Amino acid sequence: MLDTDQLLRILSDKGILEILDFLANNTGVRSQTLRDKFGFSIKQYYSRIHKLMEYGLVNRKSRVFTLTSFGIVVYQNKRRIDAAIREYSNLKAIDAIKATNKLAPEIREKVIDNIVTDDDVKTTLRTFVVDA
Repeated sequence: MLDTDQLLRILSDKGILEILDFLANNTGVRSQTLRDKFGFSIKQYYSRIHKLMEYGLVNRKSRVFTLTSFGIVVYQNKRRIDAAIREYSNLKAIDAIKATNKLAPEIREKVIDNIVTDDDVKTTLRTFVVDA
């Protein structure tokens, strides 16, 4: 049974993340395409593909790789993490505002709208910062 620790361990491999990104954004991907694209040795390639398939992130059918439903959900959440990283300095500013706790919720929401650019990050912050 897969758990969060195992999934995070798998996703900590940059090569696995590169494959996941590539499969999410391309169709009809075959083994040779992946090996050529990333320059993996045969051992590196098979090790990564095996992990992706073993943990249910990727399927192979008729020699073509695709993300599974689970893989799509994981990939979308990886994109949310990427967005949070891009917004990191803005999020620190939000923390400073949150710490004062002197602003009315509607003002906090306006500050978030003006500082943060990513819509998913804004939505998350509205839930945890404005309504707090």
